Amino acid sequence: MAPGSALGEALQPQGYRQRWPPAVASEDAYYDGHNRQGMKVPMQHWDKYLENESLEETRQDTPRAQAMIGSCANQMWELSKSARYCRLVQRALELASEAQQVALVSELRGRIIEATMDPYANHVVQRAIELMRPMAIPFVLSELLEHKRGIPDLARHRYGCRVLERIIEHFPLRDLEALVDKMLHDAKNLIGHPFGNFVMQHLLEHGAEHHKRHLVSVLSVTDEELKLACGHQYAASVLDKALSYCPAEQQRDLASRVLRIPGALTEMARQRGGFAATQRLFKVVSSDHDRLRDAKRQLTAASAELLQSKHGRALLAQVYPELLDPSVTSLPGLPSP
Repeated sequence: MAPGSALGEALQPQGYRQRWPPAVASEDAYYDGHNRQGMKVPMQHWDKYLENESLEETRQDTPRAQAMIGSCANQMWELSKSARYCRLVQRALELASEAQQVALVSELRGRIIEATMDPYANHVVQRAIELMRPMAIPFVLSELLEHKRGIPDLARHRYGCRVLERIIEHFPLRDLEALVDKMLHDAKNLIGHPFGNFVMQHLLEHGAEHHKRHLVSVLSVTDEELKLACGHQYAASVLDKALSYCPAEQQRDLASRVLRIPGALTEMARQRGGFAATQRLFKVVSSDHDRLRDAKRQLTAASAELLQSKHGRALLAQVYPELLDPSVTSLPGLPSP
């Protein structure tokens, strides 16, 4: 048997001596015996499954699944904070019935903020949000809203941003107005933040129309602000989502504004963060001959620089492959030299 972790030893029942393989006819009988007697299978037992990455082999409604769920009960917080056992907790939640899920996750009540900002427990909170109906875990949202430093602080947090993304994906928008309003008040800072920008992207993908309008207005309040966003590593990714998920007319208007601002498109094309946004802009204007021609002209002017980098060549291969073809002497839609 693989040696158990210190946490596994600390969490196993006092005075319990593990025997494995057990002196029973089958593995199912071993689990059945523990389940019938209300005994926890010691944490060390699960180490071999974690080390072999074979937790996924466990199926629902089997004695092993019930034993796994039982092992997590009444120690969810300690296990969720463990680099090793947080994976066991997530698998237990996947195998549990809704009633069992509620019982397990309720053990984290009062600790949601701490769990959200923990490098391991945040994964458990995320999985619970993905698996459970929002009405089964309303305390998760209410505790996030009570964070003393505010929702924008969570959006700027390395792990907090991930939990907010799952909330935006899985909770009804009608329940999120207070949470979203708090983020939109700080949208300008979040758009350009290494972690906050991901939450803003999620709002553009999953938010209501008025959320999207607000974010576009923040991105493009002035031509100068929009040009800065085009050339910003993180804000350009938010711009990409605006060009992808806003209503079609708003996408076209935003693309047209980028093309009208001198240097905005080339700023976006030059940096890696603008790769997807540049591709998307070309898709948005693909049916508009004049705007497509203008976009190609602007990239042609910057082609010498773009061709010097792997990133630039890859971008041109996607949006304007003619520039890479030495046999093409006159580019379509552009005036002859």
